[in-house]
Amino acid sequence: MAAPPGKPVVYRTDPLLPYELGAPGTTDSRGEVLVPISAHFDSLSLFIFDPSGKLLSSSVTVGGGSFGLDAIGVADGFIGVQTVDVSGAGPPSHRVAKVFSDGGVQESEFDAGLASQGEDPRGGMRVLVSASKVLSAYDPDLDVRWGTQLPITDWAPTANAERLPVGVDTGGNSLVLFPRVPELPDHAPPPDAGVAGVWTDAQGRPGSAFDVGQSLQPYCLRLFPSLTGGLFARANCPEESGQFLASFASLDPHPGAVPDWLAQRPGIDLRPIRSGTGYAAFPGFPSSSPGCSIEVLTPEGRSCGRVDFGPAVVVSDSSVTDASGTPAPSCKFAVGTDGTVIALTSQGNEINGTTRWTWHWWPAFFR
Repeated sequence: MAAPPGKPVVYRTDPLLPYELGAPGTTDSRGEVLVPISAHFDSLSLFIFDPSGKLLSSSVTVGGGSFGLDAIGVADGFIGVQTVDVSGAGPPSHRVAKVFSDGGVQESEFDAGLASQGEDPRGGMRVLVSASKVLSAYDPDLDVRWGTQLPITDWAPTANAERLPVGVDTGGNSLVLFPRVPELPDHAPPPDAGVAGVWTDAQGRPGSAFDVGQSLQPYCLRLFPSLTGGLFARANCPEESGQFLASFASLDPHPGAVPDWLAQRPGIDLRPIRSGTGYAAFPGFPSSSPGCSIEVLTPEGRSCGRVDFGPAVVVSDSSVTDASGTPAPSCKFAVGTDGTVIALTSQGNEINGTTRWTWHWWPAFFR
């Protein structure tokens, strides 16, 4: 267990309009903090701070709010997919991008179709373009290691919320989930179409498709790497419970049951810490219980205790109170690549409808 948290570094916005939303962000390996604010899914502002809170750059030139939600910290900046959800105004498109601390951006050209990504625990990411059925492996500098076409059904979503889940295990093997029944013209697969999956090994060789045994739409699932090998699947749509539903051994087409320690913790996010020797576990599902603590778990799910960040955050940023009526903050957490803990809180103004967002971070807390 780490020592109790001390005083965090704090960045707080001016009052923002209700459609301007903050996200927890992440850090790169140097501890530089990415702070994203999106006005809507295709309009994004990025602020990058050094670990001490000095502003290094700000930019509104990087489009695609998906980058702010899903950015991956690498050795010297942040990588991710920018997906443009045009909502009927034209064909959807995507590109891959890398943002540096000085505000510089390395971007590919926009290409047709929406794309989803999965972080490679060894570095880099996988990117799936559903319309072309191509899965590509990118290194941290956005060089393509390999690309392969997958045996998945026809699926060309126009809404970012319907991107297919991509997971990468600690050995670099990838799992993509997709609907068993093809998409019909102008119609998504029926809700009971079922879910199929396909593994691709670390060298880019895909296996055969297999039945996952779930009735949810595949985009309602999220994949997390297991530190003992393989992946976990969690229900992720707002109407779902946030329960973990299945586990997958690496490259195995036979999904298994979820271990008890995970079944008892619905709605959590799992972030590997300390070079993969444990997890930081914290509420990550929309309906998860509020709070400002992180549980530390071993790779086998044994609890090492909790770290309470609540006393150190700006308590006035929350309208939630405890049993005594004392303000009790509710945090959205992220744990960055270097082990920095980021806690995001917000304070709404009922009179004018504005919101102030506050980021608190503890540099290299779980290093």
